[in-house]
Amino acid sequence: MRFPLRFGSASRRWMVMATFLLVGVVLLVGWLQWRSAADAALAREQLAEARRATLARRYDFARTRLAELLDSGRGDSNTRAEALYWQGVCWLETGKPGEAVEVWSVIGPGTSEWHHRAIVRRADVLIHRLGRFEEADGALALVLGPDHARGGPLAEALEVRTKLWRYQGRLDELAEVVRRVWWACPDPADALRGLWRLETDPFPLDGVRTALEQARALNESDPGVRLGLANLATYEGRFEEALALLELLREQRPEQPAIARAELRLARAWDRPDLAGPALQRLKPTDLSWLETLELNAWLRERTGGTTAERIAAWSALLELAPKHPQALERLAELARTEGRGEEADRLRRLKREADDAKERYRALLAEPIPPPRRDWPALAEVAGQLARPFETAAWQALVKHGPHAGESLRAATGSLIDPATPRGNTPTPRTLAALIPVAAARPEPPGVDDPADPFGPRPVFEDVASAAGLAFVFDPGHSGARQLPETMSGGVGLIDFDNDGWLDVYAVQGGPFPPPQSAAASTAAAGDRLFRNRGDGSFEDVTDKAGLAAIPSYGHGVAVGDYDNDGFPDLFLTRWDRYLLMRNRGDGTFEDVTEAAGLAGLQVWPTSAAWGDFDRDGDLDLYVCHYLEWDAANPRLCRRGPDDPTLMYCDPRNFPAVADRVFRNDGGVFVDVSMACGVAPADQDGRGLGVLAADLDGDGWLDLYVANDTTANFLFRNKGAEGQPFVFEELGALAGVAGNADGGYQAGMGVAGGDLDGDGLIDLFVTNFFDEGTTAYLNLGHGQFADRSASVGILAVSRPILGFGLIAADLNNDGHLDLVSANGHVNDYAPYVPYRMPGQVLLGDGRGKLKDVTRTAGEVWTRPRLGRGLVAGDFDHDGGLDFLLVDLGRPLVLARNLIRQTRPDDPRRNWVNLVLKGDGVKSPRDPIGAVATLTTNQGVQVVPLLGGGSYLSAPSLHLHVGLGLADKVNTLEIRWPSGRMERFETTNWPVNQTWRVEEGRGQLVD
Repeated sequence: MRFPLRFGSASRRWMVMATFLLVGVVLLVGWLQWRSAADAALAREQLAEARRATLARRYDFARTRLAELLDSGRGDSNTRAEALYWQGVCWLETGKPGEAVEVWSVIGPGTSEWHHRAIVRRADVLIHRLGRFEEADGALALVLGPDHARGGPLAEALEVRTKLWRYQGRLDELAEVVRRVWWACPDPADALRGLWRLETDPFPLDGVRTALEQARALNESDPGVRLGLANLATYEGRFEEALALLELLREQRPEQPAIARAELRLARAWDRPDLAGPALQRLKPTDLSWLETLELNAWLRERTGGTTAERIAAWSALLELAPKHPQALERLAELARTEGRGEEADRLRRLKREADDAKERYRALLAEPIPPPRRDWPALAEVAGQLARPFETAAWQALVKHGPHAGESLRAATGSLIDPATPRGNTPTPRTLAALIPVAAARPEPPGVDDPADPFGPRPVFEDVASAAGLAFVFDPGHSGARQLPETMSGGVGLIDFDNDGWLDVYAVQGGPFPPPQSAAASTAAAGDRLFRNRGDGSFEDVTDKAGLAAIPSYGHGVAVGDYDNDGFPDLFLTRWDRYLLMRNRGDGTFEDVTEAAGLAGLQVWPTSAAWGDFDRDGDLDLYVCHYLEWDAANPRLCRRGPDDPTLMYCDPRNFPAVADRVFRNDGGVFVDVSMACGVAPADQDGRGLGVLAADLDGDGWLDLYVANDTTANFLFRNKGAEGQPFVFEELGALAGVAGNADGGYQAGMGVAGGDLDGDGLIDLFVTNFFDEGTTAYLNLGHGQFADRSASVGILAVSRPILGFGLIAADLNNDGHLDLVSANGHVNDYAPYVPYRMPGQVLLGDGRGKLKDVTRTAGEVWTRPRLGRGLVAGDFDHDGGLDFLLVDLGRPLVLARNLIRQTRPDDPRRNWVNLVLKGDGVKSPRDPIGAVATLTTNQGVQVVPLLGGGSYLSAPSLHLHVGLGLADKVNTLEIRWPSGRMERFETTNWPVNQTWRVEEGRGQLVD
């Protein structure tokens, strides 16, 4: 039976109350939702109003509205995060970066978009407005860590960290970050291009220096700022300053890997393995990539007395990991050569040449357009494979296969290749590397400037005396608005004793308007070359008009000096923009133009430097002429600073076809073009020649040629030397080890010099290069083989911050050791990032293959920034100190007088002789280029060659200056003449500190 439900009065009351309660709750929830929506709408309206005000630069109004919004509690977390972001912007734009940073730091990670934006903006302000580098780096790590998101914030964070780590000199570490996040960048192809640029772009020295100076003024004690200053000091060769800063940092942050890595950079740049030990002790295996570890292992094996077998094993391990590693290939080739394994050495150097060529192709593919278009990705993958760069190979292949938006597929393709080496039981770690450094590796305090035990000898000091000496000349490069490339590449100068009085005279090449006037009359009227005669006391008079040289036509580039007709008076060969000129010295103080009669007339395409030399040993001087590139002066190509900067700049020479060099055989004063027959033209398919040196580089008695090319492989033309036969050259630059430096690829070779740096009697080679490439020192191993020893010699690190042109290798302080001097200056004004005008550089040698930069103590003449081009050296006043002439584009010619005899009169290392050698004019040329003088004293043996060409567009002195150091006499003098004749002189009774004139076959000193 079913019973009906019944409710009493109490139950009915509860039902009514429940109903009312439910309705109230519903109404309350609805009201709250309405109120929340209204508040959210009002918050959005207030936020939008504040945002508009901020963008309209009404910062006070915007800040008031934002404060009201934040105080009201209205809006969700994203709205409040955005409000805080714009509030920070208002503080920043009203000059309160500290308040902006404080506000942005409040935004929590729950609002990822505004959190990330605030982090990036905060880091940028910390860097550029507050000098708080360390805090900024920590903030950026939150965005660039393992949980990074793809897209805008990541790209922006990477851009800010790139700036920060560039300021701090941490580009190697930055490359690791790019490898980890490239796939998540908005344009992965451009990220890979950026990875390449981290390795190859010139270091923005001035921009970094300015940023660091500003940061130091704001927050000098910040560890991140100090780290940047330390790495900058290392880069600029201020090693003691770098060491002091790193010692402070080690106390502040003893466990920070970036500081230990900076110590390793300093140790390698300074060639101080003793400094590497403490840093290695503090590093974990994961703090260095396996590639870096193996590079350090090889360096330490070299610097701490490792056996040949140990060095070979170290470099071989590196080559196994990186099969096209240029330094490993170069060093293993050298070691194979020393062990007599010539075929293996040649094989390794061919591999390096292939890698150098591939590096240039990779550069060209990434140069333009920007970013690399999809059509180029397969080629980039192929060339990266040829370079044995597995990460980039896989990345480009993945882009080809999956496209730029397949993030996880791109990530998977390269994730295992970020550090591809698998450690084995014998793989070194930082701590095992530290154990390689013996206590004996620690160096004592370096000798002081005035310490007689200093192996680099007394410090020379110079002053500019050009005006007082009568050298009134300003080279006019003809700078125009069109920025025609020849305007920045000119500026030669030559030394010539044209009147045979024993005193060096000066020939200054002039530029003028560019392009030069077309008519002969106008071109002659614009001429400005000058000949200055030495009065016999180191002062000069302008004898241009008297000498018949006042009407030299066309725009001038270079000069070479040599007695081509063996009449006893040196002649002038001039390279102009569009022609050659041969000016014959009549012997009466005047010159005549014999260009046409000598077979050298006709239009030419941009000749540059030239070198005389008797290449067939027939007793007269033949001629080698460098040529640069094809430039249409009538319709010049206009090149701009960048895609977004219309400023006109001088063009990259790689954008223009190269012009082959030319060789002329001297047949009785008439020159025959034998460029093709002698083997030079067939080999010179892409050389943009700027510097040339004629010297016997393999010791076989025949003159060889070394040519510095701009952005392509340098040439070494070995003279095959057949007596009585036409001369023939074979190009052996790559096999000889002088085509490019050990860093790989090809450099922008400018000037060249030669001499015996390490005291082994062999001619070493030196080449000035582009900014951030450093000057290269190729030491002669014998038999025409060379090795790039720039780093261990001590020239690479200190010369990276310059762009070198003219280069002289000579003894500046008469200590008997070869020194180096360069004239420097950029080709383009990239201010405020890279220096335009640059100081010269003075480096002293110790006679054992080491160089020390002493520019800062050599006088204002060298520390003053210039646009240096041509450079020559000679003892103009016969006081026993080598003086220098330097061309500074658009400014007066510099005569840097050597004051060492005045500033150090009591130093015993001051003796010298000047040698003037003259061939017999039959078997050897009267100017016996290629002769080699060997002087024996109680201090040892010096080998001094008379070289053809050298420097940049210039004619160095044909007088040999020989410093004798502590020796007060020369026991013997031996001369090997270009003809092959050997003469030996007993010279103990020949007075030193004078000029010795020696003529072939006379057997005695000639008065």
